Amino acid sequence: MKTDAIRIAGADFNLRVPDVASPVLELVVAGMRLEVYGTSCDGFGEQQALVAKNRRHRAEDGLSAGVEQARTIPFGCEFQVCRRMTVADGLVQVTVDVRAGNGGRLRQCTLDPIRLHGQWRRFGISMDGKDFKWHDAGDETRNLDFAEPPLRCLAEDESGAMLEIGCGDDLWRHRIAETLPQCTASFSMSVTRKQIVFERRMLDFASDAEVPSRPWRWEYYLAWFAATAPMESVQEENAVRLAPADWGVSGGGLRQGVGADGTFCLAAPPVRRRLRDLVRGARGSLVLETPLPGVCQAAAHLDRGTREELAHWDMGERLTLKLWGCRQLGRRGGALYLEFPEKSAGAAEAVLSRRLRPLRDAEEEEEE
Repeated sequence: MKTDAIRIAGADFNLRVPDVASPVLELVVAGMRLEVYGTSCDGFGEQQALVAKNRRHRAEDGLSAGVEQARTIPFGCEFQVCRRMTVADGLVQVTVDVRAGNGGRLRQCTLDPIRLHGQWRRFGISMDGKDFKWHDAGDETRNLDFAEPPLRCLAEDESGAMLEIGCGDDLWRHRIAETLPQCTASFSMSVTRKQIVFERRMLDFASDAEVPSRPWRWEYYLAWFAATAPMESVQEENAVRLAPADWGVSGGGLRQGVGADGTFCLAAPPVRRRLRDLVRGARGSLVLETPLPGVCQAAAHLDRGTREELAHWDMGERLTLKLWGCRQLGRRGGALYLEFPEKSAGAAEAVLSRRLRPLRDAEEEEEE
């Protein structure tokens, strides 16, 4: 099927979704470049796939654009890979669905390898979503391996600009290998001063393992901060500022299990509903002082009440709320800001704490 390359531009970035199978996304911000390569299923990569769909959807207010991809790997059992993206100022949220065709089963999967090109000064790893462990980038290659997926990986260049890769809220999916018999997962980074490669092997079943017959889904996000962009939120004279104590949420929204520290999990339904009600009731800009993100185990937050625990966190929910809130308040000339109780170095925090800028019309670029 004939498809076209997609270009989306913003105030400080250019994003391209090629009409060939790999890479599946290219992002340029200032002097940094990020490339997302296709998923590999049982050793067959998406670079060999047939592209069935590469479609863009535009939001009327210009704050975001959506992209849908569908590809079939014409080898093995003909794996189908579908990808949905939401693109906004400083942000891409990605959902990847993988399904084995012809009655087959997925035994091994490497999810969307990512390469970062730039002049890197340092990189940070956060396993809990809050604190980064920083490493200086050097001329010699440095290899890092992780048994569990890092919640956030952050690269900072010589100008102070940043690119961030983060897990979606579905941590139970990123960690699912540890719950499956005879299945392992591995996560690795290769770092030099000019290039960082991040690979995620989500599933690797033993040759004699009983592999479940089911579709698979994973979510993740990309965030960036250009050194020329404002880091702090716009201080608006009439903006209403609300701390968690002012939200009016009952204890049903508190974290449970790991991270039970008396703070709210924004993925909890009572919290989600209440924050959206606060946005709907605001007459102008609204600043929500939010607790630091962290891992939560309450399965009820994910409408999975039959299970007691299911690992998730709420950075994806924060990013979704940010875009939705800016869309709602933008109709009244306002914006939604989410701020943490302490200054953080992450690119995602930069997106949450400033006004989103509308996307640019990239039609002329597409014609070139």
